[in-house]
Amino acid sequence: MLEARNLTVQFGKKIILKGVSLTIKPNQRTVIIGPNVSGKTTLYKNLLLDGVAYETLSSRQLARAIAVVSQSDNMDMRLRVRDYVALGQIPYRGYHTQQQQKQIIDNALLQTNLQSLADLSIATLSGGQTQRVIIARALAQQPKMLMLDEPTNHLDPRARSDILQTVKQQQITTVTILHDFSLIPAFAQRLIVMNHGAIVADGSIDEVLTNSLLNKVFGMSCFTFSHPKTGKPFIAFEPCA
Repeated sequence: MLEARNLTVQFGKKIILKGVSLTIKPNQRTVIIGPNVSGKTTLYKNLLLDGVAYETLSSRQLARAIAVVSQSDNMDMRLRVRDYVALGQIPYRGYHTQQQQKQIIDNALLQTNLQSLADLSIATLSGGQTQRVIIARALAQQPKMLMLDEPTNHLDPRARSDILQTVKQQQITTVTILHDFSLIPAFAQRLIVMNHGAIVADGSIDEVLTNSLLNKVFGMSCFTFSHPKTGKPFIAFEPCA
C-alpha cells in the first residue's frame, strides 16, 4: 500500500506540498494530473510504502517493491532487448536459479509483446518499442507496484495507447503521472488532481473530469459524447476561449 500522511515538503521558503494525505489501495490504477509545478512528482517521490519511507529501504528491497518507468531511461543502446530486460532481475541475484530468471524474462517479453524483438539491439527500435522494453524491464523486477512518470511522452497516438494497454493488463498497483487528458478515461480507475501543492480532487473519472474543475485548474473545457462505435462515453477537451 502507498500512502502520504499529512505530507509537507518545503525547499527554502517555497512550499511544494501542503499537508497532503492519501492512500492508494493494492491493484488500483491511479493517475495523477496537475499543472506544471503543482507538486505531482514531489508527491510521487515521497509516498510511503506500507508505512515505510523509501530512504529507509535497501536498494534491493526498494527494487523488489517498486519499479519505475520514467519519461526517458539512460539505456545502453548497444544492449539487446533481452539483455536490457534481464537487468530487472538484478535484485534477485543469488535468489533465483538461471532457469527461473529465464522464465521471468521470457514472461516479461511476452507481456509486452516483444518476443520477436528480443535479440535486436535497442538502437534499432522505435520510440514506442523502446518504451515497451523499459516496461518489460520493470515487470522483470516482479515489483509490488509500478510507478510511471509520463510514460507516453514523445510517442505517437498508437504507441501511447499500446503502452497504457500493456500496463492496464498487469494485475499490479499502478501510479501514473499523465499530461494527456485523452488517455485518462480508458486507463485510470482513480484520478487525483493537484494544484499549488494540494490535492483538489480525488475520485472516479466521472467525479473528477468535470467542466468546472478543468476550467478552474487547467483553463480547459471538456465535452462528453457517445462513441459512434461502442456507445460508451467519449470525452473531448479544448482550451477555454
